[in-house]
Amino acid sequence: MKKIFYLIAAVGITWGIVSCDNEPKNPGDYSVKSELSIGDVVSQVNGQVYALQVAKSIDSVFTNKVTAYDTIWDENGNFVSREGREVIIPSKFTTKYVEYEPIMVPAEADTFEIHVTSNAKWFLSTASYRGSSTFYNINSGGGGNGTLLFRSAINRNGTRKVAADLNVYTSDSTIYHKVTLLQEGLAN
Repeated sequence: MKKIFYLIAAVGITWGIVSCDNEPKNPGDYSVKSELSIGDVVSQVNGQVYALQVAKSIDSVFTNKVTAYDTIWDENGNFVSREGREVIIPSKFTTKYVEYEPIMVPAEADTFEIHVTSNAKWFLSTASYRGSSTFYNINSGGGGNGTLLFRSAINRNGTRKVAADLNVYTSDSTIYHKVTLLQEGLAN
């Protein structure tokens, strides 16, 4: 009986020591402000560089609308009325929004890359299409420094240009980049 007790105690102590070694650790410093910048758009087919020119860069603050109630009492402590009013409360952090001038890419199919420099997780939203766009994401995000990839199919719409917006943003939504792509028609 003593041997079984000692065996169970030894297994329990060993399990306790091993489980202490596997404690989750903080994967990063959450007190550091997120940073994100993107480079120019580069064609992987012919090496053509499409320089991004900043059209607009603003710092914005998210706000919340809440209803605040004012209750009025008379001098005897009796209820008189209650009125609600909307109050706008700013959030505790700002968001940096950067929008770039549209870039024109050729009608032929191509794969493009944009280098990302960041200290945070970042995401690439699916290209939002306007009309019948021919852009497709190859990857949808990453962390730290990396490369985002997207592809264009042939634009067979004659002289009509197609457009799509690529949105790159940090996981905490404090930095947001919008790249507008225009693809020439095959007849151009």
